[in-house]
Amino acid sequence: LAERAATLGQRGDAAVAWEDLPAAGSGAGGVGVDGGGGSGSLAAVVGVSGGEPVTLDLVADGPHAVVIGVTGSGKSELLTTWILAMCRSRSPREVSFLLVGFKGGRTFDALVALPHVTGVLTDLDEDRALRAVESLRAEIRHRERVLEESGARDIVEAAGALSRLVIVVDEYAALVAVHPGLHDLFADIAARGRALGMHLVLASQRAAGAFRDGVLANAPLRIAFRVTDAADSRAVLGQDDAVRLPGTPS
Repeated sequence: LAERAATLGQRGDAAVAWEDLPAAGSGAGGVGVDGGGGSGSLAAVVGVSGGEPVTLDLVADGPHAVVIGVTGSGKSELLTTWILAMCRSRSPREVSFLLVGFKGGRTFDALVALPHVTGVLTDLDEDRALRAVESLRAEIRHRERVLEESGARDIVEAAGALSRLVIVVDEYAALVAVHPGLHDLFADIAARGRALGMHLVLASQRAAGAFRDGVLANAPLRIAFRVTDAADSRAVLGQDDAVRLPGTPS
């Protein structure tokens, strides 16, 4: 993303309305990726920089993503826009979402009605949320069986037998702090997700102590909004840039 920003000139842009964002692969410029609904892409236009679309693709750029930033820095707007953009040109048979908002978060309330969303979970109903997250273990086994029965090595070779599943967690650090046993589950998904068509987008106010090496090693797509601790910036980006971001829109 840093390389793309440099190419686009890092010029400040005015706010862009959702309806003004082109669909990925619409020929409106930006990063050249397949924006169709096939299993080989989850390309999504999430904004505009330097007059050109900014495209993220959990398949090509991932398979998993980590997002950090303090409250008010823009995490929730990014997550909402990203999810909508992935749904934009794909049916629920092609991609579905499990959305987890911890610490009573309301990030995903507006997305409940989307047919792609299989569930929106918060710690306000903690038992149900934990059961749903733990059910991902069964989902892993199911996908492994489908691939074995299809004689396929991964979801692409399975030719439509499985849809992609994107698990988005807001306030990930808070979730694993309360339930540290989930570290192993998310590390397992991170390790096997590419072949199984399971993708993680894990967002947190801080990185320190939240993301284990097993997750970070499989999450090459990393986005940092403003943070107040240089250690958080270094953990995700490998440098201090995110701590120097302004606290107001540029």
